[in-house]
Amino acid sequence: MTGASNNLIESTARALLRERIEATPWFRIRMSQKQRQVAIEQEVDAYWHLFVADATERLLRPGKASAHAKH
Repeated sequence: MTGASNNLIESTARALLRERIEATPWFRIRMSQKQRQVAIEQEVDAYWHLFVADATERLLRPGKASAHAKH
């Protein structure tokens, strides 16, 4: 059960970060769509752990937005 919940937290954290990155123009300048997707995945791989608390909160309280989600 712990492994499954860890996977759910990680996948939720990755999704939250990916959503946030895709909403910004940072990875659109002078990049093809393929380059942009690769750059976004590299960022998600590197920084998803920073969204673990937000992911846990979202999973425990689906109706409430986190501090990162408000930005």
